[in-house]
Amino acid sequence: MPGPSSQHPYANLRKPQTENPPPPLLQSGSRKRAPIPSTTPTGAPSTPRGAPTTADIVASYARIPPRTKLYLALGFFAFASGGVYMTYKFEEWYPVKKRQRAVAVPDAKSQVDILWEEEERRELEKHR
Repeated sequence: MPGPSSQHPYANLRKPQTENPPPPLLQSGSRKRAPIPSTTPTGAPSTPRGAPTTADIVASYARIPPRTKLYLALGFFAFASGGVYMTYKFEEWYPVKKRQRAVAVPDAKSQVDILWEEEERRELEKHR
């Protein structure tokens, strides 16, 4: 099949193959290639930037195609649904034993409740 004709609107956008030659070999006859320095799209050397910011993450998510976003959402939904389902199954398989009451008297009150009742009683006696 012949290449694109010069009449094609995108024919001039194709890059010639000689623009990006392969990186040089480390040693003659070695199969390993020399490391390629990392650069930004403008050609300036890149510097470590640290942790990504919220804006970086939002911009990255915005670039994801809609179908991929749908698949990610469905995957998270399936994972969460499976977790809820397995939680109920584990509760059926390993039932929780009933705990004994820590306080012997069921009507026992905390120290805060006792102080609050005393304070309310004093307030009511004051107003009589």
